[in-house]
Amino acid sequence: IARISTRNLNRSINMTTPYTYDTDNYWSYSEYPESYVNSPNAPLVAHWSARQTYNFFKTTFNRNGYDNNNGHLPLYVNFGNDKNGDNAGWNPNIKSIFIGSGSNNDSNKIKHFATLDVIAHEYGHAITSSTANLIYEGESGAINESLSDIWAACVEHYLGGSFYEIWNVGNHMDYVFRSMSNP
Repeated sequence: IARISTRNLNRSINMTTPYTYDTDNYWSYSEYPESYVNSPNAPLVAHWSARQTYNFFKTTFNRNGYDNNNGHLPLYVNFGNDKNGDNAGWNPNIKSIFIGSGSNNDSNKIKHFATLDVIAHEYGHAITSSTANLIYEGESGAINESLSDIWAACVEHYLGGSFYEIWNVGNHMDYVFRSMSNP
């Protein structure tokens, strides 16, 4: 089974912070107050979402991880700050997913990008980069983005998501930033 590791960067870009561990699998505020300050349980949600996405590809396509070779998948959660935290991305150079911490400029929005559809979307980029090697620009970049949106919808459907959840990217953030049913 592929190894997924998660680091909580706590609104920084320092990738050397320790991995997030839990000895009793109870991720409470008293154990992880830093995860709750700006990003409620973002490391847990990111890790769970990556595992569910792995399970979808394993169950549906018998795929062993994003690279089909059970490659290690690092997740860097709560990446960035007010200037660069409103995003998520797959970095093909270091084979890692980065999940933004949110800008905290709007109190009506969730404070992180660690949601199932966002993680599944970035996992889709990981698969595309290890199989198709599309250049991320122009038409091939558009295909890359489209495939990742499709995979995110497939994972949401696989886990029993509602129509709203499946077709609206970012819905778990109370902030839909892309509607695939009404683009």
